[in-house]
Amino acid sequence: MSTDDTTPSPAEAAEMLRAATATRTSVGRRAAAPAWYYPALGLLLAAMMAAAATHDDRLLTPAALLAAVGSGALVAVHRARAGLWVASGVRGGRARRLESGILAGLVVLGGVPALLDAAAGQRWPWLVAAVVTVPFCAVMGRAWEKAYREDLESGR
Repeated sequence: MSTDDTTPSPAEAAEMLRAATATRTSVGRRAAAPAWYYPALGLLLAAMMAAAATHDDRLLTPAALLAAVGSGALVAVHRARAGLWVASGVRGGRARRLESGILAGLVVLGGVPALLDAAAGQRWPWLVAAVVTVPFCAVMGRAWEKAYREDLESGR
């Protein structure tokens, strides 16, 4: 330390910054979900959408419960594996913007079929949405993780 023992020397400050960067990088890596996480989430949502196309509560209710319980299980497994959970929306940067885009995409994927079903009795959009949801979740989940790591490592 410098002479007044409260201000680090330039070398100490540089080392502290390197340590902080290494910690942010480590957290970003630990936060990464397993490869199957986002496709599994997409499958849970897709099952619920496909069940909605049937208009049969005997299928839709269990599918909705499966999606809710399955999503909770995915979170629990990921949390236990990583030792942390990333709260969404707490950071600025590209990851935050992607969160908004992902949410908008999911609203469209669920909302358009619901509107077409209610207004015109068209059930097929549910099936299209179900098929699109799996790759949407897989691709956008990985894109969000990449953006989150980059934001974290750059200090955003």
